[in-house]
Amino acid sequence: MANLVDVHKLIDPQLASLPYYDGQEEPDLYYAKLRTINETARPLAVAQFNLQARTNKMIGKITGRFHPVPATNPYNANNAINNEPEFLNWLQGKYREVMVGTNQDAMRALMTERFSIMDTADTYEKRIIP
Repeated sequence: MANLVDVHKLIDPQLASLPYYDGQEEPDLYYAKLRTINETARPLAVAQFNLQARTNKMIGKITGRFHPVPATNPYNANNAINNEPEFLNWLQGKYREVMVGTNQDAMRALMTERFSIMDTADTYEKRIIP
């Protein structure tokens, strides 16, 4: 009979090979990778590796601008983030807030940028490309 130790032996090496999430790809793609790893433990049929435990494994892979993961989802009526679909919902909302907001701010700044008579090509490039 398998137990939680067997689950960790199976999925921890796979999780270790997956980089922590900091917006480097679309949330749906990263979630699919996490879910695939979690699903490899399903044949073991360990009752303790339930929905909450699988979600906690996913939450453990979040870092940087996306960390910490709150207990409740502010993007979905403050529902508790205690299952995989709610985690995905939170990740999508946070991604939109962090990444799309950042891109819009950058575009707005570039649209108002002007080449002045004091600029050279190098100084202008340094100013607009961080």
